[in-house]
Amino acid sequence: MFTKTKYVLYIKISLFHIIADLVLCIKSRMMKTERNLLMRKAFCILFIIIFVLNCLSIYTLAAEQIIYGVAAADENLVILGRTTLLMRQPVSLVIRSDDNEEPLSAVGGTAYADQQKTDLNGWFCFKVRLGNFNQNDVLGIHIMGFIGLQNQDVKYISLPEVLGEEEVNVMDFGADNTGTIDNTFLLTMLHETGKKIYYPAGTYRFNGDNLDLSGGVRFESRDSVTVRNNVSPVNILNFDDKGNLIGLMHNHLEKSNDDLGGGKNTIGNLVRPPLSNADYKTKVDFIPYWYNDFGLESARQSSYGSKVWYDWRWNFHKNGGSDPKTAYDPERQPLLGFYRGDDPIVLDWQCYWLKEYGAKAVVLYSSRKDSSITQNWHLSSSSDHWIYQLFHNVPNFNTLEYIMTLSANYPAVDGTTEELKNTVRQVWHQTLDDIYGVYQKPYCIVEGGKKYPVVYVHEEGAVFGVFDNYSGTGNTLNFYKTLVDKMKSFGYDGIALFVRNEPSMSKSAEQAFESAGIKRIKVEYSPRYIDTKNETASYEYLVESFNPPVDGKTAVNTFTSRYTHNPHPSTWSTPGQTPALFNKLLNKAIDHVYRNNMPKIITCYNISEWAEGGPGLQPNVKNRFGYLQALKDAIVQNDTGDTILNITYINESGNVVSGENDLPKNGSLLIRYTLYSSRPVSGQLAVALYKEGLLYDVKLNPISKQAGTLNWEVALQAANLEEISHIKTFLVDSTQRLEPLVGSRAFPNTATYLRKD
Repeated sequence: MFTKTKYVLYIKISLFHIIADLVLCIKSRMMKTERNLLMRKAFCILFIIIFVLNCLSIYTLAAEQIIYGVAAADENLVILGRTTLLMRQPVSLVIRSDDNEEPLSAVGGTAYADQQKTDLNGWFCFKVRLGNFNQNDVLGIHIMGFIGLQNQDVKYISLPEVLGEEEVNVMDFGADNTGTIDNTFLLTMLHETGKKIYYPAGTYRFNGDNLDLSGGVRFESRDSVTVRNNVSPVNILNFDDKGNLIGLMHNHLEKSNDDLGGGKNTIGNLVRPPLSNADYKTKVDFIPYWYNDFGLESARQSSYGSKVWYDWRWNFHKNGGSDPKTAYDPERQPLLGFYRGDDPIVLDWQCYWLKEYGAKAVVLYSSRKDSSITQNWHLSSSSDHWIYQLFHNVPNFNTLEYIMTLSANYPAVDGTTEELKNTVRQVWHQTLDDIYGVYQKPYCIVEGGKKYPVVYVHEEGAVFGVFDNYSGTGNTLNFYKTLVDKMKSFGYDGIALFVRNEPSMSKSAEQAFESAGIKRIKVEYSPRYIDTKNETASYEYLVESFNPPVDGKTAVNTFTSRYTHNPHPSTWSTPGQTPALFNKLLNKAIDHVYRNNMPKIITCYNISEWAEGGPGLQPNVKNRFGYLQALKDAIVQNDTGDTILNITYINESGNVVSGENDLPKNGSLLIRYTLYSSRPVSGQLAVALYKEGLLYDVKLNPISKQAGTLNWEVALQAANLEEISHIKTFLVDSTQRLEPLVGSRAFPNTATYLRKD
C-alpha cells in the first residue's frame, strides 16, 4: 500500500530533486566562459541523471500503490487486485516459498495489468498452479512495477489458511465500494474462484454479462449493499425477503434484440430457489391466473410478432418522459430482471414465491385453440414451452396445483361446421389425455368425498356457439359428458369447469349439467365488479366500488392492477395501485365470500401481466414483495388460533395493510408489523388499549433501525384484552406524545381494532 511514510518519502525526494535540478540549471547557465565549458557539460549530465532518478523514484513509489489479495481456486492460486496511482502501469509477480529462495515463475499467469478488459482501471490477475508449492508452504508474494523487489513489501501468506478459506471479502482485493470505479473484472475473477463472496456495505459497479454464483454470496446486510451497472441505479444482484440469494438479474444491461443481433439473450444468471415447504391454513383457496408473454424463445424465433415482448425494451430505463404509459416503471421491472420467461429457474422462483405467500393453485393460460397444448410443447419454438418446463423441470411447480385452460373460437351465427366441432373435441380430449391423465396434481372441487378436477374455459360462450349455435344446451351438454367420461377413466368422479363469459341457462339446464357430473363455477379473468360508467377511475375507486355478485356458483375475482403500458394494445387506465389497496380488496372479497356462503375460492388477475395489467404477484423493483405480503396477510390463518392484525408500511406515502377481524373475546391477539422506509426510523411502537373510549393502557416496544425492511410482532395475552373496547397502534417518539404509525385514506388516524357485540 502507498502508506503515509511513503508519501512523506515521496515528497522529500521530490523536493530534493527539484532543488537540485534548479541549482544545476542555474549553475550551468552561469558557466559561460570557455574555461568552464567542461564543468558545464558535467553539470548538464548530472542534471539529466538526477532528473531520470527523480522520475524513476516517483514511478517506483507509485507502482507500490497496489491493492491485491490471494485466493485458492480449483488447481490455481489466484492473485488479484489493482494498481491505484498509475492506472495503466504494467506489473509483475514474484513468489518465493519458504523452502525455495529462488523466485517461482507465474505459470499461466498474466504479467501485466489487463488494460483491454479493465478500461484504464488497472486490474490485474495472476493464476499460479498450486502444484508448484507444498501444501504447507508459507509464500512470499510481491507485486511490483518498474523497479525490482523490496523485501519489506513482500506479503507473506500461509498456504493452508488460503486453501481453507470458505469466504473472501471483495475489499481485500481492492474493490471500490463507492460506486465510482468499474469492478467488473475483479468481481468476475473473484466469483470464478468458487468461494462464497462477501460484500461489505457500499455500492459496487458491475457491467459484465454473468457471474459465477456457485460459491454463494453474502451481503453485510441486504439494505446496505448495492451492485449496479452503468445503465441504471437498480440493484442487479438480489436476495429475497427470506434471505435466499436470487442471483444476477436477467438482461440487466437492457439489451434489445437488435443489440444482440437477433441472438438469444444470455445476460444475467439466477441460482435455484429452495423447495417450498409452506403449508398454511388459509381462509380461501387463492388461485391466480398465469399468462406468460415475456422473454419467450418462441417470440425471438418467430418471424411474426413484436420482439419487444422478448427483450422487454418497452420498459427500459432509457425510455424517457413522464407519461407512465411509455416511461420506465420500476413496478414493471421484476426482481428477477427482464427475464427469459421459459427459463426453468425463473419459473421455479415464481412458483416458490407463489407457494410461500399462500397460493393454492394456478390457472395456466394458453391461447391455443386449434391444436393441443402439448403439441410440440417440448420445443423452445412453441409458445407453450414454458408450460412444458413447469411440468418437467420446475420442482416448486409440484408444490402447487394446476388448472389448464381450454377454449374455442367463436363461430359466426349458423357458421359452425362438423370440422370445427371435431377440432374442439380433438384438442380438448388430447389436452386432458396428455396432462390430466399424466400429471397428478390438478386442482379439484371436492364435494361429498368426490373429486372433480377443474378446467378453465376462457370463453364458454364460444363452446355453446360451436355445438349449439348459441341456442339451447343439449349438444354442449353431450360434449361435456365425454369430458366427464374421460376424467372418470383417470380415476376422478367428474369434471369441474371454471367458466368465463358463460351463456344464460335455465334452472333445469343447470340441473342437467349437475346431474351429469359437471360442476360449473362462474369466474372472471379481468376485474369487472365495478361501476362500468367510470372504468377510467383510479384503482382505489375500483376497490371502493368492488361489488361481486351474490351467487353460490361464482368464484370471486380480484386484481393487483389494471393499467396498460405501451405498446400493449389494451386501453386499461386505472392508476394508483398499491399493495395496501390490494390487501383491502382481498379482505373485501373474503368477507363477501363468507357472508354470502359462496365457494371458498378467490381468483386473481394477475401473476405476470407486466405490460397490460402492471405489477402482479411477483416481486418487483419498486414494491419488492409488497403484493405477495399483502396476499399472505389477507388469506393465511394463524395456526395458534390467535387473531392476527397485520400492518404493513409499504412506502413513504404511508399505506396501511390491516386485517378486518374482530377483537377476540376469549383469546390472545398477535399484532404483526412489516415496516419499510428509505429513512432511518427510531422511537417506540405503541399499542394503545381502550375501555369504553378511554385510554386504559399502552404497551411500548422500542424501534431502532436503519433504512430498509423490519418485521416484528407484539403479542397481547387474553388477560390484557378483558373488557377492552378497541385498540390502536402508534409510532411514538416519546411517551408524552402519540403519533399515528402511518396515515391513509383507509385508516386516517391509526390502525384500529374494534370489539363488536
